[in-house]
Amino acid sequence: MSIGQSFEKLALKTKLVIGFSILIILLTVISATAYNGFVSLLKVTEGVYEKDLLGVSYLKNVNRDINSIGRSSNRLMISYYKNDVEAIKRNLDNIAKIKSEVFTNLEKGKSTIRRPEVRQKIDDVKPKIETYFSDVDRVIKASQGKDGLNEAYRIISEKSYVDNVAAINNGMRELTRLKEEGAKNNIDKAIESVKVIELTIGLLWVFSVLLALLVIYIVNKSISKPIDSLDKSLRSLAERKLNGTISNTDYQNEIGQMANAVL
Repeated sequence: MSIGQSFEKLALKTKLVIGFSILIILLTVISATAYNGFVSLLKVTEGVYEKDLLGVSYLKNVNRDINSIGRSSNRLMISYYKNDVEAIKRNLDNIAKIKSEVFTNLEKGKSTIRRPEVRQKIDDVKPKIETYFSDVDRVIKASQGKDGLNEAYRIISEKSYVDNVAAINNGMRELTRLKEEGAKNNIDKAIESVKVIELTIGLLWVFSVLLALLVIYIVNKSISKPIDSLDKSLRSLAERKLNGTISNTDYQNEIGQMANAVL
């Protein structure tokens, strides 16, 4: 016996339940697929967030390196004053190494920034860093002179030097703050969107299931009640009770056709 023939022999109630059950299963699969899609989107957003945090780290490193160069410059001045050759070499190497890393970290940090106004702030701070490096070179050169310590301190005490260092530090702190706020806002919005969509999908699924169950109940009742009535009438006729009433003859469907066929 084929599946089609087996299905034909099932009761109408059973057919109805099977049909709506398949519908509910399909709805569940669609909802699960949509949910998984949004979960994948959230994972992508989290990856972007991690990249943003990496950008924050680069910007913080720039600020740290600027301060490290300042400390190494001070130690270098004293090393020249004491004629400590080993310390002079160590501090010079350290300053050169940090200088090469500053712009690298700055560009890496910039590559993680999408807002044009924030990227512009990085471009604005670059000339200040270049000026700072030139001032550091002046300090190194002055430290090698006859009155090197005093001359070097005179340079780092200049208002332009102090103001430029402050501007760089303030600029990098502002960039870091903006980057952190942007990263947090992006991940918060993504999480909130996924939560809303998750709730919406869940509510739609529950509503759809309840609606399907309600339809099953209503349709089942509309079919079973007249069929039960017709069954009683047929049983009465089978028992030769010809004075019984045949109901549902006014139905404009298969039930009405069967009822009228009995008359």
